[in-house]
Amino acid sequence: MITLNARKHITLSTLIYVATIILQTFIEAFVSYRIIIIHVLPSFFTQLAIIWVGVGFLLFNKEEKKRSINHLVLFLAVYGIISSSLILLSYIDFKFNFLSDKIVLVLQIIYIINSSILIYCSIIIHDITEQHVKNKRNIIQLTWSFSIGFVLFFIYNLLNVIFPPNKYIISSTSENAITFFILSPPKIYYLLGTLNQDFKTMFFVLSIVEVSYLVFVVIGFWKLRKIFLLLDNIPPELIDRILTKKQDDFVLESLEEKNSSVIAEQQESSVKKKMFCIKCGVELDPDALFCEECGEKNPYRVNDVDE
Repeated sequence: MITLNARKHITLSTLIYVATIILQTFIEAFVSYRIIIIHVLPSFFTQLAIIWVGVGFLLFNKEEKKRSINHLVLFLAVYGIISSSLILLSYIDFKFNFLSDKIVLVLQIIYIINSSILIYCSIIIHDITEQHVKNKRNIIQLTWSFSIGFVLFFIYNLLNVIFPPNKYIISSTSENAITFFILSPPKIYYLLGTLNQDFKTMFFVLSIVEVSYLVFVVIGFWKLRKIFLLLDNIPPELIDRILTKKQDDFVLESLEEKNSSVIAEQQESSVKKKMFCIKCGVELDPDALFCEECGEKNPYRVNDVDE
């Protein structure tokens, strides 16, 4: 049985995560990148929200006592600490430009490896929610949108390293635009400078991947919040009734589909093909050997006539 404290931490942290992601998206769209701190803060708080989710699962596991949840808590903490540290470091580097390209590349690789942790975490959470449904503690299971979102997040970070936007900038409206920002989206270079024509296609691809992972991750976290709001709050009798109704609806739907196909086959076989006389055009009786109007042989039964 989930405690009220654990439920509160998980539902609030997931809500904060969704809110900061949405806020970050609006800031990227409408706020100038020259005010870089406004872009950094929501991203930083997003990582803290991930750590908070881990705290919620830690409290949740006091009752559950599952090794998989312990792994989840550990990996969420590792991801959140590394990501938030890199965000702060990237902001300092953006201001003072003290990191060499080699160090930046190493930090980016660390960030990519770190982002893959979330894929593993999403699989653990999916299995946990699946067990809750099997044990009749809930009726909602986490969809794979969670994992898809984090896979896209990993791909997005990987593409940012393979095609670093700062390498493709050919002119700048700001001195700091050239400075490499470890975790910056490509838009910072696009808005603060002019990109090489060859990079604009990749910029478009990166933008599509970014929007896609944001949508999937937001949907996943919102559903996770809903799952833990309902967990252990639905009486087992009601869950049985809901599951029985779902099963009955599935059986009924299957029967309807089967009956529809049988009826369609019967209708198709019962439809008689119309036949017409090739001489006068009058419709022929299916069993007639000759046309009643002109006496012409029925061409559809010519073998019968010959016999």
